[in-house]
Amino acid sequence: MNDERKSRLRHWGWIAVGIALYAALIVVTTWPVARYLDSRLSMGMEPTRTVPLFNAWTIWWNAESVSSAGSGYWDAPLFVPAKNTFALSEPQPTTLIVAPIIWITGSVALAYNLYLWLALLLNGCVTQWCLQSMRIHPCIAIGGGAAMLLLPVVHWQLGVLQLVPIWGIVWTWWAMEKWIRRVQQTQFPTLTTTIWRGSEIGIAFGTSFLMCVHHGLFLALLMVASAWMLGRYWLRPRVCLGLVIAVLVSGLMIGPILVPLHEMASVKEFVRPRATVQQLSLVPGDYTAVYGQTLIDWPVFGAQPGWWMSPGFLKWIWALVGLVAGLLVVQKRWWTGYIAVMIGMAIVLSLGTNLKLGSWEPWWTLAELVPGFAQVRNVFRFGFFVQIGVVLLAAQGIDWLSRWAGERRMATGSWRSGMWAVGQGVVVLLGVWSVVDPWPYRQQLGVLPSVSFHRDWIQYLQEHSKPEEAVLCLPMPGGQTVRDYEIETDWMMLGTVHKLPLANGYSGFFPQAYYDVQWDVLNSGVTIPVASQLYKDGIRWIVIDRRRFSSPWGDLWILGDLHATRVIGDGKRVDLYQIGPSGG
Repeated sequence: MNDERKSRLRHWGWIAVGIALYAALIVVTTWPVARYLDSRLSMGMEPTRTVPLFNAWTIWWNAESVSSAGSGYWDAPLFVPAKNTFALSEPQPTTLIVAPIIWITGSVALAYNLYLWLALLLNGCVTQWCLQSMRIHPCIAIGGGAAMLLLPVVHWQLGVLQLVPIWGIVWTWWAMEKWIRRVQQTQFPTLTTTIWRGSEIGIAFGTSFLMCVHHGLFLALLMVASAWMLGRYWLRPRVCLGLVIAVLVSGLMIGPILVPLHEMASVKEFVRPRATVQQLSLVPGDYTAVYGQTLIDWPVFGAQPGWWMSPGFLKWIWALVGLVAGLLVVQKRWWTGYIAVMIGMAIVLSLGTNLKLGSWEPWWTLAELVPGFAQVRNVFRFGFFVQIGVVLLAAQGIDWLSRWAGERRMATGSWRSGMWAVGQGVVVLLGVWSVVDPWPYRQQLGVLPSVSFHRDWIQYLQEHSKPEEAVLCLPMPGGQTVRDYEIETDWMMLGTVHKLPLANGYSGFFPQAYYDVQWDVLNSGVTIPVASQLYKDGIRWIVIDRRRFSSPWGDLWILGDLHATRVIGDGKRVDLYQIGPSGG
């Protein structure tokens, strides 16, 4: 067996070891998801089922749209009579990868949980491959992959599914590094290399954007703002050509998603309230508070209650070592500087409205000048990029110090050699400790609404309704918190069974028509004017959960020229009413 073949086998062997480790970590850290894969949703530490249920519905709608040849993709069956309602939130088209699971098994929960697991697995794998390509020792590269899989901010936000897949960010930065490394090695890269490397950058960024528009928007700003890092490379035409290709490729990928989202935001003039952005901005002290279980209670300086943005105290230390080591090594200087700049800019931007220069608040200038940022509320999510960069630099620091101690061990006498061996062992132990500290908290599981409890009225709709007839489900939320809207996501999940459009809904933004109906129903019930408007909007059915909504309706309720006839229910559990003209 020749050396090249042995090297290739070792390479794939390390990849197999990494995948096996990551699979084990996924099962352990998300337990007890493995016991309820097809019946409950992983919620992370979300206080309510609202967001996980909404993301499960999003996965269902993507699968449903493809099975119906993509007809009316943006006109999701929510918020009737509003149009383009799917552009009010994260579309997550990459969840189509688990669509066959829904088509074959009918289980949205199974598709949701497997997508979550796949995202975590790729977080680890892509990080390992990135580090190995930079000549990081395979064991340390696997440790880096494990650290990325266990990233505290990901597990803190595990219930927000679109935030979990961060491997696209790592891939994008890695693709940039490979391009610059190639340019450094070959002053005039071939046209084929230029096209390939530029395309990879574009595909990596496009994939990241399609997995999470929020991450994609932040990544785009960070990469544009760090363009000065290319320095003299801007003078090389092939570098510029490669970046142009990257922009074109990513544009082709994200254009079909970005254009409808931008149009909806522009037409509706969605802008986040100042108070909301303020509440979701960080202060520097938040980067000293860590989410998860730690062996040592590290000091926390000035963190806001409930905000945990530190990747772990030891990771910060190792990242500092990696920064110094990377700047000393010519071959790694550009990559180290690039990641350091990303971390620095992400920290500054994550401060949002808390960053003030005199009377000037830079965040609002950014929101005014950069498309998309007026709609951003979760400014703290820039912290994802901080923790990702820290892990990459930390792996570099552990690798450098371990190699240095090993070289000293080989170059010294016997007793000193033993001392350096001990030192190398300490580096390894501290490295392993930094990977697993902090360890994620045990997560919660969310139950799906019981289809069996609602079977009677759902079956009646399936047998007697027309596809264009919409449904209003009561109660509607009585407040404006995420927990209040859990009832809406219950109705949405039941909608995946009867498949009729809903006047109800939940999303990142809400159309005004929804607020109008909500206000009227909460304050005066379904009065004659409300019923008339509902009927005009195409709503022909009203579902009332009597356990949670008080209604005086009996078997028949006269509403002016309309009447509501109870077709299912006994006034004690769930009733279904059909709206129609009086005497019709």
